[in-house]
Amino acid sequence: MKKPCPHPFKRKQNIQYTIYVYSFFFILILLRHFDMQIISDDRVNIANHAEWTFRQIFEWRYTFNGRIFTDMAAEFFYFYVPFWLWKVVDSLVYVGIARLLVFYFSEEKLWQTITVCSLILLFPRDYLSSAGYIATTTNYIYTFFAVLIAVLPIVLALKEYPGFSDKKKVVGISILALFGLLYATNHDQYAMVLMGGCFLMLCYLLYEKKIEKGRKDHFRKEVLLCLWATLIISVILYLWQWNMPGHINRMTSTEERDLYLPAFADWSLLKKIYHGYSSTVAVLFFKTNVIMFMFLIVLSLLSVKAILQAKQEMITSKKQYISASIGCFPLILQLLIWALGYKHFVVYYDYAFKMPEIGPFLKNTKYLIALALSVIMILSIVFAIVLLVRNRIRTSIIGMLLFLAAGSREMMGFSPTIYASGYRTFTFFLFAIMVCILLGLQEVVEQLEISYNK
Repeated sequence: MKKPCPHPFKRKQNIQYTIYVYSFFFILILLRHFDMQIISDDRVNIANHAEWTFRQIFEWRYTFNGRIFTDMAAEFFYFYVPFWLWKVVDSLVYVGIARLLVFYFSEEKLWQTITVCSLILLFPRDYLSSAGYIATTTNYIYTFFAVLIAVLPIVLALKEYPGFSDKKKVVGISILALFGLLYATNHDQYAMVLMGGCFLMLCYLLYEKKIEKGRKDHFRKEVLLCLWATLIISVILYLWQWNMPGHINRMTSTEERDLYLPAFADWSLLKKIYHGYSSTVAVLFFKTNVIMFMFLIVLSLLSVKAILQAKQEMITSKKQYISASIGCFPLILQLLIWALGYKHFVVYYDYAFKMPEIGPFLKNTKYLIALALSVIMILSIVFAIVLLVRNRIRTSIIGMLLFLAAGSREMMGFSPTIYASGYRTFTFFLFAIMVCILLGLQEVVEQLEISYNK
């Protein structure tokens, strides 16, 4: 039975409040840009390319590093857009990200819009300054925005968008998505996220006989068609950009490795995997990370709700109580690490640009303890999602996002530039966690509503 449509006045009022939220969010983001300056790579690039034409810069990027979209976007802002105007444009991009995240992953209720905007405001600003604000945003923030645009046809198909019957709208949406694909596949990390996400979604849909009960077969075919098209086009575009002279030069050159991490040449496969893993969990679990901490709080809320429900239903099984309390374990472990002092569990290498790692666990017991704690935290998070999130589709989305986030960081362990790139390589990971927080809160609210209506 369909829910009754809200009263027209109430609907208009909700839209009005939503516009107020986005407007206030834009102002806050713009204020955060107020004291940003031209620093780091931005300053170096402006000085080095001041006498060059835009075509010369493009040719140099094409043959030097292959970043003909992400880095050229930065070059465009350097020389053709005043810095104050870039701050306005950049703030609007954040609004665009917030709007798409709300549209993709929520019912677009007011509290969900406020949640997404608030979480984006928590994104660590110091992550954006490491290579200069413009260079970092065009390579990491705008690429995430491009991924969201690239998957627009898939989401519209999932939401049964009526515009798919209009050829003009389909063409317009497809062209917009193509621009997103071009930009996103120009960055190795995001290209892998995009292709990996499409592959996982295809596997999920092919595994399930139906996306949801009551949906028609032709709708499912539209979704599969959009997924296959996005995956195939992104692979083709990535292969094209992979074979650019600049990308080949960046992949084969030892200049960056010799500059940042000469020892990388002697690292074994297992050591690369360990460095990718340890640098990821050290930042997320052994260093204060507000967004990750909020995700652990949401898991604990789900756990508390499950425990209260078990008591209400007079369940005496210890196994069910253990299952219900699993969501509290990660938060308890996180608080324990902070109480003991996370600096005891990590090491800061000279070449790591102040990014922590778990040290060599075979040589020191405290690092072995840190490794064990990180594994327990990850397993408890996985079990909590599986056991406490009742909505099957929501569970799958959270699982896929966390898998993609982990993969986006683990792949960085196979590149010596992980240490030169530093914290900004966590950009997708943090946005993925934001979505998981939103989905987790939806689950909490939904379960509370079910309990209240009983």
